[in-house]
Amino acid sequence: MKVSVHWRLLLITVLAGLVLAAGCGGPKAEEVFAIYLLEENPPAASPGQPLGSLDELTLQAEPLLTIADLDFYDYATHCIYLNDQAVPFAARFPSANVSSFVLVAGGERCYLGYFISPVSSYLPMTPFIMMDANFSFYPEDILAIYYPQVLDISEDVRRDGRIRDSLLAAGKLREGLSVALSDVAVTDRRAGATTLSYTITITNNDDGAVYVPDPDKMGSGIFHYYTNGVVITGKDPFSHSMTASPPRDISPPAPDEWELAWFTRLGGGETITRTVLLGGYPDIPPGTYNCHFTYSGPSHIGKSERSLPDGRLWLGEIQVAEYEFVVSD
Repeated sequence: MKVSVHWRLLLITVLAGLVLAAGCGGPKAEEVFAIYLLEENPPAASPGQPLGSLDELTLQAEPLLTIADLDFYDYATHCIYLNDQAVPFAARFPSANVSSFVLVAGGERCYLGYFISPVSSYLPMTPFIMMDANFSFYPEDILAIYYPQVLDISEDVRRDGRIRDSLLAAGKLREGLSVALSDVAVTDRRAGATTLSYTITITNNDDGAVYVPDPDKMGSGIFHYYTNGVVITGKDPFSHSMTASPPRDISPPAPDEWELAWFTRLGGGETITRTVLLGGYPDIPPGTYNCHFTYSGPSHIGKSERSLPDGRLWLGEIQVAEYEFVVSD
């Protein structure tokens, strides 16, 4: 049986397409998610000073880190959990005290950031990563991308949708926790010994279970050590430059001192609410105040210790949205 020229051409085209598709294998790791160092640092950024186009920056030929190095990325804390093949990552850090990088996701440049050394006096006005393991708050398999507190958190470039979409498609996204502050009130107002009551609601936004620091189990003193308690930022009669928080009244535990009994297991989508009483605040006159709160806990916990049969220990730091409260006469 003869095969017409038309059908022969069609068959060749289909076979060529199958071969090409088999050779592609999807996007490359450095296109999905990657951190690239720059050939040279751009001019220092400062509030109100534009950085220019990211496309004008020259990236090094090879990425410092790609999606292939990730166990997962916690989108609430912006902590990168490295897999076993990427540890120890500190050996890859740049040698300069300040080195710039660009985070790439979905094949696009998302934002400029910096690796900085604790000995450097430079405070970048962009996301940054501390590059000295001796000063890190985390074990060697976790890289935390910080955001300067002087910047507006509503403009946080770490929450670029392209980053989230790429991590989700690669199966590397963890939504993490959300924490809300409410019901802040003065329960006992005495000079130098004022007591505040505040309530936090913690929600696990992931499918998998996590163990979270629980103030009911830690006690307010230990919980305060890790979180600093509620920090009051003045409205009248406090000046806007003043803050008030109680002193830490316990001896600080060593970085590796922690107890599993401090944590409560939260299944996927579960929520707990805790009310904390914390004394030691200065006198707070009647008026309207703003306050903020940082949810945190022990962080120097190794990978093998964090992995439990029915979940994992949560590590990180979450800046909780500001809350306004009134102190009555």
